[in-house]
Amino acid sequence: MWLDTIAIAAHVADDPEKLEAAYLLLDYAIGPDAQTIYAREFGNVIVSDKALERLPANLRDTQPGPAFFKPDRFWHPLNSRTRNSFRIMWEEAVAAAKR
Repeated sequence: MWLDTIAIAAHVADDPEKLEAAYLLLDYAIGPDAQTIYAREFGNVIVSDKALERLPANLRDTQPGPAFFKPDRFWHPLNSRTRNSFRIMWEEAVAAAKR
């Protein structure tokens, strides 16, 4: 399982129930219950100290620790040139799929 990004679509902000559900999902995904499952079942890097405490030593030792989470390792917003390149590639892929 690979999960590095979860986003809430802008239109969800217009529906309070959907927005609340989205935040509940995000809270669960980064919480200790789900993070423990991710580490045990899939070997994922976890972001919850509480989940780390729940892991057996052999799995705890595979986690990179707090030093891993440095700002320069996080995804940054795309600049307009990169965003436009992705848009063009997407449009070309959609056009090719219709042929």
